[in-house]
Amino acid sequence: KPGGDFLALLKPMVSQKTLDTTKEYIELLLRFDVKEKLVASLNPLDALEINTTRENGTVETRYLNFRFNRVVDKGKITHLLVTASDITRRVKLERELINSERQVQDQMAMMVYILQADPSQMRDFLESSVAGLNRINEALKRGSTSGVATADIDHFFRIAHRIKGDAAALNLQAIATSLHSFEDLLQGLRNKPQLQNEDLLPVIVRVRSIYAELHAIQEAMARIAQVRGVVNVEPIKPAHDPVRQNSPFVTQWRSLTQQIAQRKGKKAELTYQ
Repeated sequence: KPGGDFLALLKPMVSQKTLDTTKEYIELLLRFDVKEKLVASLNPLDALEINTTRENGTVETRYLNFRFNRVVDKGKITHLLVTASDITRRVKLERELINSERQVQDQMAMMVYILQADPSQMRDFLESSVAGLNRINEALKRGSTSGVATADIDHFFRIAHRIKGDAAALNLQAIATSLHSFEDLLQGLRNKPQLQNEDLLPVIVRVRSIYAELHAIQEAMARIAQVRGVVNVEPIKPAHDPVRQNSPFVTQWRSLTQQIAQRKGKKAELTYQ
């Protein structure tokens, strides 16, 4: 509604902290000695998350961007013009991109470690982890009819904790992080006095996710084993060539290496192959 109290409209949609920060931001904008462009980056409503309930009862999350522009009359700031834009699509795409980049980084780190790891240790880890997840899965299937007790959740927690420790020992940080999050979920269920079937849905989803991560490692190991069977992973070093070692190019680099070593008070030797 034009001319309405913006803070009163905003109050039911945000936390008290966000409301107070927005109030302070508006007060800054109403000060003529403050440059509008300089404080634009402080906008607390740049990407405000709003949850709305649809007619069918489902909750929909939207993201709104609020922009504030001064209205100046006769050299004085009379009021602020507030414009709201729906940026849900942009926010979701940005988050998907960040998650995708993180997954690529995790996969690259995993591939590097698998190349260096003992294949027998990796196989033992995968077999033990899958066996543990299978026990959790079987208990969840039984619990769908007879219910899951707190003792079962404690058992799930011990299995997850063991797999997390094994993953951390093997430097599989992505899986260790996933299992740590799984532990947090189980810890919340341990504190519940009574468990319902719907409480187990997040557990089922998380177990499937961890299964998928372990399967990705299995596939990576299979590809690496296939490559190792075709090519020699360790490159063959060329034979020593005295003529090349004494070429002007190598002599210049050797001289530069010695200069840097002397400045740093170190000893260095350059070998060109």
